[in-house]
Amino acid sequence: MPRANLPLTLRIPHSALRTYDSPVPRKYFTLAEANKTLPLVKRIVADIVALHPQWRDLVARYELVAAQAKPDWGESPEQLELRHQVDKVAKQINDYLLELGQIGCVFKGFDQGLVDFYGKLDGKEIFWCWKIGEDRIEHWHALEAGYAGRQPVPEVVRGERLAGYKLIGAIQRLLVAPGALAVVLSGFALAGPYMKQGAVPGWMGLMMGSGLLGAIAAVAISVPTAAKLARLEPDTRGELPEAFNRLRKRQILAASLAGALGLIAMGAVTLGR
Repeated sequence: MPRANLPLTLRIPHSALRTYDSPVPRKYFTLAEANKTLPLVKRIVADIVALHPQWRDLVARYELVAAQAKPDWGESPEQLELRHQVDKVAKQINDYLLELGQIGCVFKGFDQGLVDFYGKLDGKEIFWCWKIGEDRIEHWHALEAGYAGRQPVPEVVRGERLAGYKLIGAIQRLLVAPGALAVVLSGFALAGPYMKQGAVPGWMGLMMGSGLLGAIAAVAISVPTAAKLARLEPDTRGELPEAFNRLRKRQILAASLAGALGLIAMGAVTLGR
């Protein structure tokens, strides 16, 4: 019996096997996001690579028995048992392939345990490329290039986010703290005449209070956090350190809080005057 007539085949492009079209929409990964999936992807691919030789041997045995059988007699008990084993192993492999598809990566080959992740580099669609035995993703290739077109990941891609936050940290140290101090001082200067009269309007109090709180958020939280981000370096794998996401969230929260309080202060002055 030819392989194409087997009841269950492996669903990836491989010799005469039919193509596997994943029902999961295409997902794009940054390099860091793709590397973050590797602990799970490695386990799944290891299982696939271990099972594939079993499937291949079972198919060969089935085809050998089928070639020696008499078609008019139907499948022999030995053929039926082999067919059952082929189905069982193929289902296991197909389930693992489905797991990879749900993660968003693309399995490309049994022999090398090759996996690609859709990504973008310099505005173009590419594949981040990984194969079994590699600790992390260190290569990419164009969509049409295939494994032979693998190239090392540019160093700038690995460090570009940290470089950006280093620049932001430097700008904040130079501008945000002096700017916050200037806002507080200008508020007191504006309120001076009212304070001498002993009657500070409500809008003035709101402006000074929100401006002062915004300055505190900027100076006490946002600027120190930016400084910590600026001191971060890639870990030994060339990836973002664990502290990066925590500090980034704190930075975003502090900046948002300071900005909101600043808007309240501006609104109080605009409406009060």
